[in-house]
Amino acid sequence: MRVRIRYFTNKESYGRIFYLPQNINHTLFPTFGLQLNYEQNEENIIRKIYNRCLENPAPFDVNWKERYFCYFGNLENIRYFSHYIEIENKQIFSQIQNLISNYNKFNSFEYKIGGKIFDSRKKYVMGILNVTSDSFYDGGKYFD
Repeated sequence: MRVRIRYFTNKESYGRIFYLPQNINHTLFPTFGLQLNYEQNEENIIRKIYNRCLENPAPFDVNWKERYFCYFGNLENIRYFSHYIEIENKQIFSQIQNLISNYNKFNSFEYKIGGKIFDSRKKYVMGILNVTSDSFYDGGKYFD
């Protein structure tokens, strides 16, 4: 079974990867998706996970023909949901925990630009002012 965590910015970004069912709501996005691609012999595991989703209403998509399952939510939702998967398959649970850990390691970082350190957790505004002789910054007032 192939286990991935992807980030989907909108419904269309999900639709580029998977068949887009009509019941997927726009308000889910942006979101993470826990994607499980499985082989024919692993379908029984996915069916058990699917039944867990039905017991605990959560946004998910499953395509039995293409053999994929995708659970939507933030990383904390996925961590919580992975405990249901642990009941069915500890190996998949372990893979999910490792992926979440990788995302959390790179959740924040710093850039150093011109002696100033910028933290990725903060927002910055940057502007570029073009004051060359061929620019229109002065409305052509000082055009030579």
